[in-house]
Amino acid sequence: MAERIATFDNDGTLWSEQPLYFQLLFIVDRVKALAPQHPEWKTEEPFRSVLTGDMKGALAGGQAGVVKMLMATHAGMTTDEFDKIVTDWLATARHPKLNRPYTEMVY
Repeated sequence: MAERIATFDNDGTLWSEQPLYFQLLFIVDRVKALAPQHPEWKTEEPFRSVLTGDMKGALAGGQAGVVKMLMATHAGMTTDEFDKIVTDWLATARHPKLNRPYTEMVY
């Protein structure tokens, strides 16, 4: 049998990315979960758009806006705390169009 080598590039080729990358959907859900602790997000972009369900507006800030949300939702916790948040999210989160758990959204 011939040896085979598989190489994967983290360029999104194998990621389920519609309607959005799962990582971004996680950030959106974290913004919603943390919003009660951040009343200023009701008027501050891109948070305001996320909280009103306007994803086009939330993404209008491009990479800078996504990084702003990422930092607000991912910073200030231990690796174990983050692991628990992600594990809990995966246990209940569902794909917005197909209504299936993300763990079933694989190639």
